[in-house]
Amino acid sequence: MVFQFDTYLICEDHINTVCLMQVMMFVGAIFGFFVIPYIADNYGRRLAMRIAWGIGTVAVLITCISDSYNMIGLGLLLVGFGTNPGITLCFSFVNEICLGKTRQRYGVGVQVAWAIGETTVALIFQTGLGWRAIMYILLVLFIVVAVAIEYLLLETPMFFLKKQPELAFVTLNKMAKVNSK
Repeated sequence: MVFQFDTYLICEDHINTVCLMQVMMFVGAIFGFFVIPYIADNYGRRLAMRIAWGIGTVAVLITCISDSYNMIGLGLLLVGFGTNPGITLCFSFVNEICLGKTRQRYGVGVQVAWAIGETTVALIFQTGLGWRAIMYILLVLFIVVAVAIEYLLLETPMFFLKKQPELAFVTLNKMAKVNSK
């Protein structure tokens, strides 16, 4: 016995493709969690953060200009590869730079910032704009985060103490000057 439905949805032709597109970001995140922490542990937290958000920014750009499912899939794979480990690196910065109760406050701050970011993205999707316009808005947000990381984050002293002790003192002095203002 074969069931026939009276209604036909356009997305029924591409339902498997839509599911694969959704999974691509998570697959990218799994691979990113192998690569980005390795870079962070061996070459520096700041470099790993730059690479992670750089990959995420390029991935959003790829998704913006894509004209096929394959390009969108590649973009989403790279978004997951870069940004999910990059967000986790924020907690490494907090744990290595902050002392005492400030560690807890900044950890909560990172989580609040994450929640505000997710809420902003959800609200952008509720505007009714097309997906390409939404991706361009997200591209601007990614660029803002990448620029903020470049100018606001210094390498963590804990990494320097392990790899290059003489640079740890330089970084600590820079942090002391910034905090004394």
